[in-house]
Amino acid sequence: MLSEHEEALKEIARISSTPIALGERLYSRWDFKRVFEQGGVDIIQPDPSHAGGITETIKIAAMAEAH
Repeated sequence: MLSEHEEALKEIARISSTPIALGERLYSRWDFKRVFEQGGVDIIQPDPSHAGGITETIKIAAMAEAH
């Protein structure tokens, strides 16, 4: 599933027993924040080269841990 279809995440997570992973195509911690708030994602996979580097990736991980 592409990250452009965020609205479907909760429904897919509800009907699937497979953990949902997402994040390679998200570009900021604010993109991840929307995903965290909607729920339905079990594993995040930020790409440091897209997300703004290691420091930004660490901030994304901290947000994930908080949610």
